[in-house]
Amino acid sequence: MNVNLPYEIGTVLKTTESGKVHYDEVHHYIVGKTIQVVLILCIDTDPRLSRPIDIEKLKQEWEVDKT
Repeated sequence: MNVNLPYEIGTVLKTTESGKVHYDEVHHYIVGKTIQVVLILCIDTDPRLSRPIDIEKLKQEWEVDKT
């Protein structure tokens, strides 16, 4: 099985929720019938693991932090 994953483990991503920017980090992927990702949410303020997020949702709502 060959799977293309959009981001390496440890990549810092950012998303905006309710007008506030959040920085999250790729923790691990779950590969099965679909591909999901688990993030470390709010890495700079209140780190915690996310629930599994569908890879398509990740691509739509997060982007690589280039700062």
